Amino acid sequence: MLLSEACHVGMIPAIKPDVSELTRGRLVQVDQSYFRAENTSAGNARYIEAHSKIDAPSPREDHGATFALSCEASSLE
Repeated sequence: MLLSEACHVGMIPAIKPDVSELTRGRLVQVDQSYFRAENTSAGNARYIEAHSKIDAPSPREDHGATFALSCEASSLE
């Protein structure tokens, strides 16, 4: 479900009726109970905390380059 959400493809590619953990009903249950605002907030807080420990150069230290970082992608402009 995390990968389906991150890739914006929905749960249909993940459904495997012959695998009990990947039936539509089980994936719907996981989606409804795991992807809640409080869980997303807690995950974001851990991400921000971990990111703050990375020794990345500031734009001034990198001669004006701008870094755009997110949990989905990173790019250097």
